[in-house]
Amino acid sequence: MIEIKIDIGKDDKMKGYSLEDDKITFIFDKNLYQGKQLDDDIIIKEVALNASFTAWKNLWNLEKITDELWILDKKISEVDIPGNSGQGEFRFVVNDQYYLDAVEELSFEDKFYDSHSGGYKHIIHLDESTTNKIKEINSQIKEYKTNYSSDEELANFRSVNLGSLGEDILYRSYHPLKESRADHPLEEKRLMAAQELISNNKINSIINLSDTDEHIFNKFPYYNDLILNNNTIFTNKGHNYDVFYYIADSDEFANLVKKVANFILDDSNKAPFLVHCRIGTDRTGVIVAILAALMDASWEEVVKDYQESNKMGIGEYRDERLLEYAFVAMLGSEFKDNLTKLIEDYFKSRLGLKEIELKKLKDKLTGKL
Repeated sequence: MIEIKIDIGKDDKMKGYSLEDDKITFIFDKNLYQGKQLDDDIIIKEVALNASFTAWKNLWNLEKITDELWILDKKISEVDIPGNSGQGEFRFVVNDQYYLDAVEELSFEDKFYDSHSGGYKHIIHLDESTTNKIKEINSQIKEYKTNYSSDEELANFRSVNLGSLGEDILYRSYHPLKESRADHPLEEKRLMAAQELISNNKINSIINLSDTDEHIFNKFPYYNDLILNNNTIFTNKGHNYDVFYYIADSDEFANLVKKVANFILDDSNKAPFLVHCRIGTDRTGVIVAILAALMDASWEEVVKDYQESNKMGIGEYRDERLLEYAFVAMLGSEFKDNLTKLIEDYFKSRLGLKEIELKKLKDKLTGKL
């Protein structure tokens, strides 16, 4: 039975939660949303949380206390799972239909911009040292960037020359064929830049993490030739953002990484390799981080490359804690101290690669083969 709080302050209602010791209480006040994001005459049957700590599924239902107030108690340890901001993020969902943004009056330090809705998610501050960082990002993230230092920055395209990776062996990129920000004034130029960079860098093999082969619409002859020659792998069978970040300890994710490894191992697939998804940040970011870590890159190097994608300025930001959460799931909490050894063990024990296959994989990524 939920203990009813009669002294819930307005600030806590706007934030959507209150903290006490090791407990967090989620608070939904109908009055904050009625007549704005909800119709005046709406009958609320249920209120759920859609959150980073539910892998962005509507899993937790709040309990009705009055016609206006709904509450849910959880342990803080259950919600310390980061969203894009690096903090726990959530929004309320009413009647499994209305996905509500944080109220407009809520300060920038207590919410985080969501490019998909154009509004803001609530964030849970368990680390107060991040408040100024959150405010600064929120003040800039909503505006699209239109001045780029290079075509590479525009297309989120770069060679991943980390650790013992061979020079210009592994590249990463924005999707060269599909618009992810159709309203961006330079989106068409972005796709053209990606296509030209793929051609100019003589990419020989492509790891496509966002499409299936039957779903890709291709007007790029260079890419088409790679498909026809079976030098492209399409891994997406429902493997989205949540799989890469929130269930990186699953067989589903391990099988996907193994497909990528086997593709690189295939003698018919030559370097340079290109990894891409839609915006080249999440799925691409995790896979490239794993490959770089396998090739002796330090965690600091991996994070620096991962966060280069934040320079695109398309309403997106990814904190390093999100990537770290995936690596903890794969390798354990102390992974930074012995990163390459733990990744090697993961490839052998979890993916089933033999020692000779692991050596060949690393040789191909150094450019020896």
